[in-house]
Amino acid sequence: MKRITILLLFLLNFGLANAKETYKPKKIQLSFAIDTRFGLVKGSFKKVGINILDSENGKATVLVDASSIDTGLSMRDNHLRDEDFFDVKKYSKIKFELEGLKPIDMQKIEAYGVLTIKNITKSIKFPVIKTVSGNTEKYVGSLSINRKDYGLNYDSVINPIKDNAMVEFSLSVEVSK
Repeated sequence: MKRITILLLFLLNFGLANAKETYKPKKIQLSFAIDTRFGLVKGSFKKVGINILDSENGKATVLVDASSIDTGLSMRDNHLRDEDFFDVKKYSKIKFELEGLKPIDMQKIEAYGVLTIKNITKSIKFPVIKTVSGNTEKYVGSLSINRKDYGLNYDSVINPIKDNAMVEFSLSVEVSK
C-alpha cells in the first residue's frame, strides 16, 4: 500500500510539474515617440497581432499593419504611410519574430529576436517587465530604434527629425493549464 501511495504521489507531482500552460493574447498595444524641432511626436499602431508559436521556449510572431499608424494628425499620418517613411503600399507589414526570453529575475526578462521594417531585418534585444494578476500575465517594455537603420531616412530642413524613436509595448495574455 505504501508503494502505491508513493507511486501515485510521484505521478501526480510529475504530471503537475509538466503540465503545459497555454497563452491566449488578450490585448496588445504598440506606441512610439520621436523628437522633432517642433516637439515630441507620439503615436501608435492600431492594428497589431501576435501569434504565440511556442510559449515554453518564448517564440512568437508580432505583425503590425504599417498603415494603421496614428499620430492624431491625418496629414502627418498619410506622410508617414508614403514612400518617405514606411511606404505601406510596398511594405504593408512590420514584423517582429521573438526568438527567446532570458529571465533576469522574477519580474525582469530579456527578450530577443529580429525586427523587419521595409524588408530590412536586424537583431534586437530589450528588457521586459512581467507582472501576474490571477490568470493574466502582463508584459511591458520599451526600446530605442534608430529609424535610419530600417530605411526611414526622410528628413526635413524645416523640421528635422531625430534618428532614434522610443517604442513602447504592452501585452496581456490569459494563462491556462
